[in-house]
Amino acid sequence: MHRFGHPWVYEHVRGDEFGWWPGTLLSALSTVFLVALFIGLAWALLRWVFPYILPIMADIFSRPADQASQEPSALEILRQRYAAGEIDA
Repeated sequence: MHRFGHPWVYEHVRGDEFGWWPGTLLSALSTVFLVALFIGLAWALLRWVFPYILPIMADIFSRPADQASQEPSALEILRQRYAAGEIDA
């Protein structure tokens, strides 16, 4: 036992000369791995859920059928204005 009561007052018990490098490297690699894992899981979950959600979203955001037949589409308005000469090119 050391005279101050603790065996490694002046240096660490490990005795290796690498310093903080192995811990820093493993910490960075584990962080990169966990971020990649979470991104992969989110991508897989969205790919699995989107086919069920997209039809519901299309029903929510689409216009009713009677309103869609009354108004011309934006492309049709553009064609009419081009044919009337309101748009040059």
